Amino acid sequence: MERNSCTSSPDGGARYAGLRSRVRLPVPHVRGRDDRVVVISALTQQQVVGSGPGRDLPVRKTGREKGTRVLPADQIRALLREFDDPHCRERPRNFDLDASARRFAELTRALEERFGPSCKSGLNQDTSDYGGISVSAEATGFGRPLWVGLSNFGCFVTARRTSDWSEPDPTEGLTEEFVTWLDGVCTAAGCTFVPLEFLLESYEGSTPTLHDGDRFLAEVLSASAEDDGDDEEGEQERPSVWADRYFQWV
Repeated sequence: MERNSCTSSPDGGARYAGLRSRVRLPVPHVRGRDDRVVVISALTQQQVVGSGPGRDLPVRKTGREKGTRVLPADQIRALLREFDDPHCRERPRNFDLDASARRFAELTRALEERFGPSCKSGLNQDTSDYGGISVSAEATGFGRPLWVGLSNFGCFVTARRTSDWSEPDPTEGLTEEFVTWLDGVCTAAGCTFVPLEFLLESYEGSTPTLHDGDRFLAEVLSASAEDDGDDEEGEQERPSVWADRYFQWV
């Protein structure tokens, strides 16, 4: 499979309605693929968009309602679509390795402070996700293991019982209190928490995924079996999902 030639990138093309208030660029900017400037504030999760450094830039609130943490469903889906670049499968353009390392370290540290030394962290290669942190079932407090992963795209973070989201009830046992806590950790680290339910929705983009390749191979093998007279009915093939795009081998 051809390796991704892109070396990175925060999204540079988001166009959202409801922009209001104007501020100076508060932190070092990054330039997106359409030459717009995009900055994500780690503390307020506000997106600042403009055409160059030092400009008076409009600020967009994230849409979180008072007293809630996780972003609204329509905004999460918009972010999943926005960061999908079919030319960059493994990591976005202008990928900031140092920033990803810092975010992953902050996530790991927060989980270790909550769950103790049973946390195990590791980085990934040839995947669209940066790395993951696992916690044993004995340490989580809800009787099931935990896996938290950071994507190379959009600073997306998700959580489930294991690294395999295809298992039945992959988020069973995750309490509302834990989800709220993890979302707060993500906000402080400059990440966006994406509940697994959104990542398990059908992928609607054009980027080839590993699952697409597996499905093609299965179809070839199935056709070969039919030619050999083997008409056993196989398992129904699932469609690609957003987790295949942002948390999978490429």
